[in-house]
Amino acid sequence: MPSETQNFNEIKPKEPLQGKIETKESRIDQERYRSIADFSPIGLVLIDKDGNFCYINPKFREIFGYEQNEVLNGRDWFKRAYPNSEYRHNVISTWIRDLKGSRPGEKRHRTFTVTCKDGTEKTIRFIATKLESGKDLLTCEDVTSEKQAE
Repeated sequence: MPSETQNFNEIKPKEPLQGKIETKESRIDQERYRSIADFSPIGLVLIDKDGNFCYINPKFREIFGYEQNEVLNGRDWFKRAYPNSEYRHNVISTWIRDLKGSRPGEKRHRTFTVTCKDGTEKTIRFIATKLESGKDLLTCEDVTSEKQAE
C-alpha cells in the first residue's frame, strides 16, 4: 500500500491546466509591466545584445519625436540624435567604454545634448542598466530646463 506522501505527490494539476495558469499569470505580469512602461514619466528604451531597440515607450517618443520605426537600433539613433560627426563619435566612444565594463544591475549615468526630430536640442540625462538577460534598459530624462537654470 502506498504511503500518504506518495499519494500526495501523485496529485498534480494536469499539464494543460498548469500551462493556462502560468500563461494567465504571465499575461497579467506582462500587462502590468507594459502599463508601468507606457505611463512612465521618463523615456524608456529596451535594447538587445545586438543594439536593436526592442521597445520605446510613449515618453521617449514625446521627448525626442521619433517613432520606433525611425530608430530601430543604436546606429539609427546615434545618426539622428547626434548629427555632428565629431560629437557623435565622442558619445559613441563613451557608451562603448561604459558598456564594456558593465555588469547586470550596474547603472551607467551620462548626460548628453541630443538633437530631436524637430531640430531642437535637449539636455538628456541617460541611465543605462545591464539586465541579466544581456539586454540594456535605458532611461531618458529631459533636464534641459534644469541646465538652463544653472
